[in-house]
Amino acid sequence: LIYMIEIFKNFHYQLFGLELKTSFLKIAIGILIFTFTLIELIPNKKPFKNNSKNTIIGGLLSGFFGGISGHQGALRTLFLVRYKLSKEAFIATGIAIALAVDLTRLPVYFTNFKSNDLINHLELIAIAVLAAFTGAILGKVVLNKIKINLLHKIISICLLMFSIVFSLGIV
Repeated sequence: LIYMIEIFKNFHYQLFGLELKTSFLKIAIGILIFTFTLIELIPNKKPFKNNSKNTIIGGLLSGFFGGISGHQGALRTLFLVRYKLSKEAFIATGIAIALAVDLTRLPVYFTNFKSNDLINHLELIAIAVLAAFTGAILGKVVLNKIKINLLHKIISICLLMFSIVFSLGIV
């Protein structure tokens, strides 16, 4: 139990004059994302077998580690990219899973909110909603112009960068 508490313990350090904090858990999750992304970048002629066993195992692992770290999207993306879906199916599947996860969270969140909390943060909520719609519109425009292989490479580069900044405690 003491060991488990230690992996969640934050430690602080300085990098280029910035005070940052991270934990062994964040470093481990970052290394996991980085490693699996590198594996994904290695050319592989055989796509991940789309069967119920792999789907269940991949879903459980990405959900578990995503739940611990709070970064389900990154881990879910690593899992889904192996299925060699069309770009539309890839994005739609990720959105559908994210929606299902968020719908299960909302009742928990709303039981802990006070109406003043929502009222005091209306500006932030409006910006978040506007950013989501802007991203969806821009995503649709860009999606029509790129091929799935380029989309996978862009995702891989973003995941590599994310894993580094996440491990370092920048995000």
